[in-house]
Amino acid sequence: MRTLLHYSVAALASALAFGAPARAEGPELTYAASAAESALSDENRQEIDQYVQHWVDALASAAETDRITETCSRLLEGYNKYGSRAGEHHEAYAEAVAKYGKALLGGKLAADDSLAALKAVNFAIRIQRMAKVSLQPLAEAMVTNRNPAVRFFGWRTYATLRGPILATGGNAAKTMFASVSKAPASESDPFVLSEALNVCRMSPRPDPASGVDEVTHNAAQAEFLKALAQNWKAVCLQVMKVDAAASEAALTGVRALRLIKIGLAEQADAKQLLQLVANMAYAAGQAFDRALQMQEAAAAAQQATGMASEAEIVDPAEAKKLAEKFGMTLEQLAGAKGDVEQTVSANASLLAECEVAINVFTGKGEPGERHIRKELSSRGSPVERGAAVRLAILKWIAELQKDPGIKAPADELKSAPATAPATP
Repeated sequence: MRTLLHYSVAALASALAFGAPARAEGPELTYAASAAESALSDENRQEIDQYVQHWVDALASAAETDRITETCSRLLEGYNKYGSRAGEHHEAYAEAVAKYGKALLGGKLAADDSLAALKAVNFAIRIQRMAKVSLQPLAEAMVTNRNPAVRFFGWRTYATLRGPILATGGNAAKTMFASVSKAPASESDPFVLSEALNVCRMSPRPDPASGVDEVTHNAAQAEFLKALAQNWKAVCLQVMKVDAAASEAALTGVRALRLIKIGLAEQADAKQLLQLVANMAYAAGQAFDRALQMQEAAAAAQQATGMASEAEIVDPAEAKKLAEKFGMTLEQLAGAKGDVEQTVSANASLLAECEVAINVFTGKGEPGERHIRKELSSRGSPVERGAAVRLAILKWIAELQKDPGIKAPADELKSAPATAPATP
C-alpha cells in the first residue's frame, strides 16, 4: 500500500542524508533585533520580502538535491534569526513566505522539473514550523495541492496553526473550519486523511498559555464535531475497503470524538456520538473479518508460489480460487500478505478504541464492558475469530438500539462491497 506520499518522504530523507553544502551566496537579514520584536519599519518589511523571494526563487531553480536542502534551510533560518521573542518579525516573515510559497506551489515549479516533488516536500516540511496566522493562506494552498505529500504537511501545518487561529478568531477560524469540513469526504490518500482528522483532535480543556478561552475552545470543539459528523460515512466506507492506513486514520477520528465528548460534556449530543462510533465499529468489524480471511488466503498463496520459508502442501488451483475471491492474482495475494497483516492489526486497534469510546459515551467508564476486546484476544481459526468479533459488535449495537434514537449501522453505511487492499 505504498503511496506517492511514501515515495516523496523517502526521497526527502535521501536528500537530507547528504552533508551540509557550502553556504550559498544570497541576501541576509541585517536589521536590529529590537525592531524584530515590536517595531518593524517599512524598510525592514521590504528586506524580509526580498530575502524570502530570493530563497524561494533559488529553490525553484535548484538543479541539485543539496541546493534544495540549502535553500529550504535558509528560509527557516531567516524565520528563526531573531529568536522566540521576535513576534512582529515572525508575522511579517510568515506573510512573505505565504505569498511566495503559494506562487511556488501554484505553478512556479516547472512541469518538466524532475526535482519538483522533492522541492515541494522539502519546502512544506520547513513551513510547518512557522506557527503564525499570516501563514494560513499558504496552508490553504497546501491542503489542496495535487501532491499528497504536500497535503500531508499542509495539514500538519494547520495543526500547529490551530491555536493561533482560534486565538485570532474571525475569518481565520471560519476558513479553517470550512477546510476541515471538506477534507474527509474528498481526500483520497488515507495518510493525508489522518492528518486532516488530527486537526480535530483537541485536548478537553484549553492550554492557559494559548490565548484561547474556554468558550472559544468549546465552540471550536463543536465545529470540529460537526465536521466529523458530516464526513463520518465517507471515513467508514474507506475503512471498509480493507486498507490499514484508512483504519489508522479512523482511529484518529474516534479519539477526536472521545476528547470532544470529554470537553463538551453535556453540550455534546450523546446519541449522535454513539451513532458515529457504532457505525465505525461496524465498518471496522467488516474490514477485520475480511482481512483475517485474506491473511489466511495470502499464507496459502505464498505456499503455492514458493514464497514461504517453510513449504507446506497447498493445492495451487485452490489457492488461485482464493485469490480470485478477493479480486487478485495468486502472485498479488502472496505479495500482499504483509499489508493484510497490518490491516488486521490496524482494525483490531480501531475496534478496541471504538469500544473505549462507547463505554465513555454510555457512562460505563473504563474498562467498562469488553465485548469486542474479549473476542479480539480470543484464539481460533480466522473465520471463527472474525465471526466472534462481528457478533460482539452486534451485541453492542443491540444494546445501544434499546434507545430508539440509534439506527442500525448496516442501514447507515449502505455501499458497494468491501474491496481488496491496494497491492504494492
